[in-house]
Amino acid sequence: MDPAVYSTTNQSDHMEGRFVSGKQIRTENAAGYLYRGVGEGPHPAVLVVHGSGGAGGCEREYAALLAEHGYTAFCVEYFDAPGVRDALVGVPLEEFRDAADWLLDRRDVTGEQVGVVGF
Repeated sequence: MDPAVYSTTNQSDHMEGRFVSGKQIRTENAAGYLYRGVGEGPHPAVLVVHGSGGAGGCEREYAALLAEHGYTAFCVEYFDAPGVRDALVGVPLEEFRDAADWLLDRRDVTGEQVGVVGF
């Protein structure tokens, strides 16, 4: 396990028929689900940001699709999830920067930039 990761759990709901599954990540600076790119890495990275409906929707399915195509995707959870705020109020943009930095620091990620997709 990555030494900076405080807790992880596998996530499989919404993922039936997928080649990858997400791993819940909780660190001091990042919270969300990580989907590692399929195939030999390292892989380019993408942050996947959920919409105003909260975490746990289609963004995880989309991240799994990205991983199946060779990207390492991280679904950032910034509200309406365990360990983060309950409402979409006062979300500092630095949380997304911190999540991108955490992703770029991983050995299985290549490059100096992170793609971002949101819903």
